[in-house]
Order: sequence, then structure tokens, then C-alpha cells
Amino acid sequence: MSNKRAFLPLMIVVLVLAALLGPMVLAPVPDVQAAPAAAPTPITQYPRNPAPRVANFWQAPTALTADARTCVNVDGFNVLDLHYIIDQGTVNTTTVTLQFSNIDGAYVSGPAVVSANTADTADMKQFQVYGRWACLHVDVSNSNPWTITAVGLVK
Repeated sequence: MSNKRAFLPLMIVVLVLAALLGPMVLAPVPDVQAAPAAAPTPITQYPRNPAPRVANFWQAPTALTADARTCVNVDGFNVLDLHYIIDQGTVNTTTVTLQFSNIDGAYVSGPAVVSANTADTADMKQFQVYGRWACLHVDVSNSNPWTITAVGLVK
């Protein structure tokens, strides 16, 4: 008899659990989806002039015997493609440095274009430009003449 009395409450518990848990077990499972794509890393883009412009530092071969500086207006531009040719007639150790300025006469040194040069050379390099004026500063070790041509394209 005790088996019959235990059977009825046990069946009631099983039916109640089935009624409560059945919809959760039998409910349709949604498709698995990947996480949303991460936001791309922002890249700073500065507005620039629409057309590149030629920057003539020393357009024609220029003979130098002392330190010199020449500047071009790069206001609104970000990059300088500088093409230079150095012709060492006699040995004169030369360093050419890119300089920047917003105030005429106050120059801040930037990267060296060529350092301790003692032989003929030619190259084209790209540089970031800052401020209103970009200048090429030539530092020579003696008064022996040598020739430089330097033309850039600012963009």
C-alpha cells in the first residue's frame, strides 16, 4: 500500500516539473550569431591643399661656400618629397637639415636630410612638414665651393 501512496505524489511532482520545464526544453533555439564587428581604429586625416605644389629651395645648381638657409611656404601642406643633388667640387663636409618655422627668423631643427657628406650624392626622400615655413639649412665645414640643387613637391 505504501508504494501506491508514494506513487501518486511522485507522479504529480513529475507532471508539474514537466509542465514548467517542458516549454524551456522544447522551445526552438535561435541561430548563433557572431559578435558585431569592432569599430575601426580612427586614422587622423588633416585637411590638405587639393593640388601638390613645387617647392624650389635651390632650383638651379647653386654654388655655396658658407652656411646657408632657404625657405618655402608650406602652409596647408603635410608632406614634402625632396629631391636633392650635391656636387662636391672639393671636399667640404656638409650637413643639410630640414627646419620649420611659424615666425620668420625663429627656426626649429627637424630631421637631417644628409649628414657629414663629403662625396657627390643624389637622393629623394619624403618628410613630414610642420608650420608655415619649411627650410633647408646647409652647414659646411670650410669655404671650399660645392653645388646643391634641391627641389621638393609639397602635398
